[in-house]
Amino acid sequence: MCFDIHPENKKALIAREDIKVFKRLLNVRKRKNIFCRTSTGNSPYMFFNYKQGVLVEAQLEIRLVFNEINNGLHAYTSFNMANACKGMYEEIVEFIVPKGSTYYINPLNEEIVSNKMIWPKEKSELRKFLDFVWENIKPY
Repeated sequence: MCFDIHPENKKALIAREDIKVFKRLLNVRKRKNIFCRTSTGNSPYMFFNYKQGVLVEAQLEIRLVFNEINNGLHAYTSFNMANACKGMYEEIVEFIVPKGSTYYINPLNEEIVSNKMIWPKEKSELRKFLDFVWENIKPY
């Protein structure tokens, strides 16, 4: 998948804070245990296997002659656009472009490409409850 560099956004940006993005994945397998949920899934183009909670890094390969980026971690900035482009066996999954990452954005098709991305782990209901109790314990 190639990312088309928008003529008004030719410079790389640095994420000042975490950016929520939406990624299309194939073969999403959800594993649950009592404390957390860990899932895996594959990207639809390169079939890279993503694992929940694992930071993925890639070298951005920019071809300025064609105004495109061939290598990088691709996603969408809106759920609606990701869902509109979703294939039959794909799921839309929320990812994070972490603070400090290098990224390019194309506002026309709401695409983003970055050098770092993570699929955050989800907490189970029990873990959320235990965290809530721990944070709200008042010493006597």
